[in-house]
Amino acid sequence: MEKLITVKGIGNATAKPDLVVLSLELETTSLDYDQCMKLSGERDELVKSAIVESSLPKDSVKTSNFEISSQYRSVKDKLGNYRSVFDCWKCNHDLKVEFPLDIKLLTKVLHNIAKSKADCKAEVNFTLSDSGAIQTALLDSAAKNARKKAETLCAALGAKLGELVKIDYNWSEIDIYSHTRYGSGIICGAPAPGCAAPEIDPEDIKLNDTATFVWQIG
Repeated sequence: MEKLITVKGIGNATAKPDLVVLSLELETTSLDYDQCMKLSGERDELVKSAIVESSLPKDSVKTSNFEISSQYRSVKDKLGNYRSVFDCWKCNHDLKVEFPLDIKLLTKVLHNIAKSKADCKAEVNFTLSDSGAIQTALLDSAAKNARKKAETLCAALGAKLGELVKIDYNWSEIDIYSHTRYGSGIICGAPAPGCAAPEIDPEDIKLNDTATFVWQIG
């Protein structure tokens, strides 16, 4: 019978974020469908104007989600029964803006959006413009970790590590973001007079992943 050894390799990789991802949520309601769409479009233009005012191109603003739906509420009739009646139209328009990591520029962008009175929720995340390098480093780390463990176990047992037989890896998507959050969930309204944001240094992106390796042993 073929003798095998199965080892799980744990990979770790770290990188400094170099990209800002600004997510904006615009929620508009109206009793009239056309008016709801019109108001949503106007708020979208306010955001884009604020982005241009911040020295970023207008086309850097991308739509990540757009949905308009009719909303209903429960009403009790004279017989005590509840029925659903139309309440309003609701339009959810989610936007995303990405630009190189620059905290002063980020502060300017948030300030201008607030000043525009687009009235939206904002969330800021820090990530990498090119995720390929850290993903490669992560897999390389997992492979080296597994081989070192296998060699250590074989040496302890007086066995010899043979040919690699199999690699199991789930290839699931990894969130490549810094744990640092900046202004997460803020409501963009009129900015406070003299409001200034502190200079911050986002935490490094730290990833870990696993892969299982199977070798022959002799």
